[in-house]
Amino acid sequence: MNNTRPSVFSSQNLTAELATDYDYEGYDADEQLPPDYDREPQCSAQSRFQTVPFRQPSNPPAQFVSRARRETLRRPASSDQPVSSSAQTIPSSQSVEVIIMEPDSFQDMTEGIEALRSQKLVVLNLSEMDHSQAQRSIDFIAGGTYSLDGNLERISDGIFLFTPYCVQINNRRSKVASPPPSPAAPPTYEILTDEGQPNVS
Repeated sequence: MNNTRPSVFSSQNLTAELATDYDYEGYDADEQLPPDYDREPQCSAQSRFQTVPFRQPSNPPAQFVSRARRETLRRPASSDQPVSSSAQTIPSSQSVEVIIMEPDSFQDMTEGIEALRSQKLVVLNLSEMDHSQAQRSIDFIAGGTYSLDGNLERISDGIFLFTPYCVQINNRRSKVASPPPSPAAPPTYEILTDEGQPNVS
């Protein structure tokens, strides 16, 4: 037995209730519209929009002028005025301090790097240091001198000169002339006399 009950919310019942409650008269498709009513407006895109020509301004606004241009305009026209530079020149009359180092271990090498940063000359004496420590020390301070654009000169065995970038090393060692060779001794000859005794002349 089918117990399905008809739905009270069917389309017919809902339409009837709307018509009763709100006096709904429905829609007549054959209803005549007024003669002055037009379903599609006769308005084209050309009439709604108007093209305005773009005009390029002759001079750019003042707020858009670049910083470089403002600096150029503010620069004086005369080219005789010297241009200031940020480079610093060390006076030639300034005294140069020389640091003589005779380190006992590798830990003392940082003092030489700090002296070069302060534009001081460093004379490093490694003659009394162990060979392995001396080689390590010279490699360390030579690398620091290279990074600071300094100069390095070997004075003698175990003694080196390190200078900052502002001091140039001119090696003007004069070569010691070697003594002239001594004249060769005249050759000697043995002459046998009649008695058989050699006569050295």
